[in-house]
Amino acid sequence: MKDLRQYFTFPDQISLPGRSDASENVTADVHNVSVQSDEDYVSSDSAPYVVRSLEDAIQLVLTDSIFKQALTDADQIFLSRFRELSEPAKLICSRLFGRVQRIFRKTDLSRIVEANLDEYMSELVSAGLFSATIDGVQCDTILKALNRQELQNLSSRYNIRNHKKLKMSELIATLLKISTGSASNCFFGKDLCPEARFRKHLHQVLGTCWCIESKRMRLLSGVLWLSGMGSDMAFGSPQRSKTIESQLKTEFYHMMLVRRGEIVYPSFQTTKKTTVYRSPDELQQYLDFFDCQLKLEYTVAEKQFDTATESFNSMRNHLLRLITDPSHLRTDVAGFLRRFTLPYRAFRILLIGIDLLERQKRYQDAVTLIRQVLFSDDGGYCTKASGTSASGSCPLDNLGPCRVGRLLIRLLVDQGSHLKQPKLALDAVRNFLRIGNNMKDGISACPCIRAGLRLELQEQLSKTVDILPGLKLPNDRKDVGLKPPKRRRSAVPSAEKENSNCDFSVVHIPDLVPDLLQAPKVEIRAPVNASSKDLGAHRPHYLWFENSESQSLPDESSSQSRSNQKDDTDTFLLTVEQWTLRYYTSRLGYEYGKYFVYLSHSGDYL
Repeated sequence: MKDLRQYFTFPDQISLPGRSDASENVTADVHNVSVQSDEDYVSSDSAPYVVRSLEDAIQLVLTDSIFKQALTDADQIFLSRFRELSEPAKLICSRLFGRVQRIFRKTDLSRIVEANLDEYMSELVSAGLFSATIDGVQCDTILKALNRQELQNLSSRYNIRNHKKLKMSELIATLLKISTGSASNCFFGKDLCPEARFRKHLHQVLGTCWCIESKRMRLLSGVLWLSGMGSDMAFGSPQRSKTIESQLKTEFYHMMLVRRGEIVYPSFQTTKKTTVYRSPDELQQYLDFFDCQLKLEYTVAEKQFDTATESFNSMRNHLLRLITDPSHLRTDVAGFLRRFTLPYRAFRILLIGIDLLERQKRYQDAVTLIRQVLFSDDGGYCTKASGTSASGSCPLDNLGPCRVGRLLIRLLVDQGSHLKQPKLALDAVRNFLRIGNNMKDGISACPCIRAGLRLELQEQLSKTVDILPGLKLPNDRKDVGLKPPKRRRSAVPSAEKENSNCDFSVVHIPDLVPDLLQAPKVEIRAPVNASSKDLGAHRPHYLWFENSESQSLPDESSSQSRSNQKDDTDTFLLTVEQWTLRYYTSRLGYEYGKYFVYLSHSGDYL
């Protein structure tokens, strides 16, 4: 994926929104990153970095014929007019990009540009980025944007009793009820209807204000997405974003780092151009789904389960159609590019929906949703009991990066553990992986599941088998490759005592991982000549004796101390990890970078 992470030479590498059947060999040197420019437009070096980043993204999209295919003619005209705006007007637009707030007062904008604010805002209104009225905004949205003083001023015009003692949520609810009151009085023509009167009072309370046009901001989001969709910075972020605009706003700073040369990508060669977004509608649908995903993630993280459930249920059927209907799958796109397609984004939203159902302990609904994804009854590409195809590829690979391992684990946990139906869960996993009587077939089944998930799935299969009544694992499969079980209570239940002498039938689970060899155990019983507090360390240190001719570990510096040298013997104080590495390299002949050691702490022993 590093081959795609370019901002300014991206169309010469992989042209995502358009298609070119002819193969091209283009070599790009990312050490000399420069923005394409024509004779009519040159980006100013003295402009703020947010303005320059937005200008570079627009310049990149408009100067490439393939990127233009993802935009309508009206969108291209708007972007061309945007480039002609003054720098302060662009600064206002760039600073407000990504904010959840839609209504901005004159005092808010004066913090960005102090002089000639009305002139610059008239430019933005003429360009269509802002509206000088708030008539197109819903009343509940306007009320949530008001501060307490403005809410109190509006409440005083309606003579609401004790409005200064009410909470803001109570004020908003009361005013919203007034704004949506009965309009029977306006029949006689003397008085305004409640909503018109409410908006009249709003204009008097707010004064001069502007409303941002969401459609134009979404267009700028599409420009940023096209110009930086190959960047690893545009996806994962530690903070939760409410909208796609706030998610893509970080690209301004990352593009500045590319211009400075602080982010340098290796040079590469491209031999083919691929279509991802075949029309402007397809791009807008993808952005809308991405925005829905971010909002759903935020509401779930904030534990607003009722709002999240209502939003998810409204689009659940449409999401399932996008995943199960073969006509929506983008098999014409390479596997590493399918994560930019609409079916993959719908699949990610479904994963959030499964997590939402599990958080509400609606395990039966979660199992039903997982089975609808894995086993489609309507003739979809994931037909029942046909998990992996004859070629060994997983059907979920057509969506993008495979998540079937996580789905199978959640199916075993929800249906096997929570719903107490382990037999149905085990049969579902075996049917999807198409594992017959030969348990070794599981090693080659669904190769898209990475090693860590395969081991976790193997462990969950073993735990599910333990739930089955009258069944147990064979002796050679109890401990190999499994995590140590939790500490059990000392008191054994009476039912377990009665069944201790009964005969159990042995059940065989599929082998999803090859045979694992356990690493040799090392016990540290070396004495410590001083406590950790006296050594100035927070952890115990152990003694290591070796000949002075032996070389020390390369990472042994401040964490160890050489104490004495007598009879050609050196003594070291090592931590438990350094002691173990020293043992493997000096005693057993292991080499660095070729082996993996799992350290298990138990008191002062390893």
